[in-house]
Amino acid sequence: FRQGLAPLGDWGHFIVVFGVLLFGISTAISWSYYGDRCAYYLFGKRAILPYKALFVLAHFTGAAIPLAVVWALGDVALAIVIWPNLIALILLAPVVAAETRSYFERKPYEAISSRREAMGD
Repeated sequence: FRQGLAPLGDWGHFIVVFGVLLFGISTAISWSYYGDRCAYYLFGKRAILPYKALFVLAHFTGAAIPLAVVWALGDVALAIVIWPNLIALILLAPVVAAETRSYFERKPYEAISSRREAMGD
């Protein structure tokens, strides 16, 4: 970063730190809300407060444990949520294929291009 931000002098690294700080805060806020809504959907309104407590505790724990452990836990968490999505993709593949076939049989894209030609585009 030093070479790319050299024209800014000593202010360059402050800009990077500020950007990373904002990114971290906005990421924490968005994942907090996302998890809040998931907890509400899966377990009802009573699950929101315990989720928020675990979320805050996870932030403090993540700051105290080694970085390699944080990455490993993140990898495991993502691997867990991949499986339901993969199963859904496999089960919905025939539906997607049928809808794609239906779309291309109707050729709605030709109607759009003919309307554009009529308008003079």
